[in-house]
Amino acid sequence: MPEENENMTLPVSEMKSQKNHNKLLLMVVVLVFLLCAATSWGIWGLLQGQEKDQEIGGLREQLANIDYREDELNDSEEVCRDESIKEIIEGGPYIDNGYFYVPEWKVKFKLSDELTDYGFAVMQDSLSSSFGKYNIGMSAVQNASLTPHPQARYYDDIMTCAIVNVGRVDKGSPLLASVSEIQKYVLYGDEAYVIYDYRAHGSCDYDAGIEQTAKILREIFSHPEEL
Repeated sequence: MPEENENMTLPVSEMKSQKNHNKLLLMVVVLVFLLCAATSWGIWGLLQGQEKDQEIGGLREQLANIDYREDELNDSEEVCRDESIKEIIEGGPYIDNGYFYVPEWKVKFKLSDELTDYGFAVMQDSLSSSFGKYNIGMSAVQNASLTPHPQARYYDDIMTCAIVNVGRVDKGSPLLASVSEIQKYVLYGDEAYVIYDYRAHGSCDYDAGIEQTAKILREIFSHPEEL
């Protein structure tokens, strides 16, 4: 009897061993599957990351190109603006920020708040003046004249009336001895600025307040400043 019981228990042990083996094999298969899945996921993530890095790199390159082109455009605009300003300054004269600039003479004159409607013209290589061939004429209207005499704004401008003219010669020029009572000159550096009163021309049609206007303009041109 004991031998029969021992023989009967052997198959049960073998069955348990087989089940354990199957479980172990299943676990190994699952682990291998999970490992493969994780590896595949990692590789896919790496590839996606590389693609995103490439996309980001491409966007950065595009932005760099845009910034470069914008800088080029800004530089071009600045060059054009500088050239325009340079052309204006070198050409002159011109009025800016309350001053009358004369680049040809390398000086500027502070304008008066008492006057408005400033106008000017230049006669270059003019033979009409003995005091230099570069001769400037200027007209203006008194602010105080506009209420009682508004027509003063319309009768005369620089095309018809140079209230004051200015020329320039060397301060040692013998011509300065001939400056008459309707003219004056001021010395600045090595130059003499000769200021002509409007009566030397007789071209102004409207005389209301023009004496005072001429006085103010003469005072303006009596104080040249260095550019």
